[in-house]
Amino acid sequence: MKIKEICGLPVFYKKGIKILGTVEKVVIGDNYEVSYIVIQTDKKNRYMIEKGDFILTSEAVVIDNLKSIKSYICGEELSIYDKKIGDAVFDEEGKELGVVSDFIISPENGKVQEVEISAGILSDFLQGRFKLPISKVVFKNKKSMMVKEGGKD
Repeated sequence: MKIKEICGLPVFYKKGIKILGTVEKVVIGDNYEVSYIVIQTDKKNRYMIEKGDFILTSEAVVIDNLKSIKSYICGEELSIYDKKIGDAVFDEEGKELGVVSDFIISPENGKVQEVEISAGILSDFLQGRFKLPISKVVFKNKKSMMVKEGGKD
């Protein structure tokens, strides 16, 4: 599931069948796993829910316990997602393949499984964006990454 698809999902309290808010942000840690999500209520209050305290589906985020909702005051962290979106992607021969456009995570374990690559508007339109397994990606510096041999077919 793409990070961009998770943002905007409703957050439900399972026991009360009540919508608590919507997902505003998914925070990915340096280990390429979801650390927590930030939700916004209809009153514009922001809260966080840590990984393990929610269930992610393609339709919604579901929680079992209202105590899992924590205060979100600072909001100053920088997710690895925010750091890597827009980074240039190169193959092993130095050919630019495109830029990182999204992360795809597994809803079951919250780990980044793939990186979505955009090769430009025309290429995206004609051929679609392509995905690379995270295991085939090596982040070389703060603004670029390289694909390991055999990473892109």
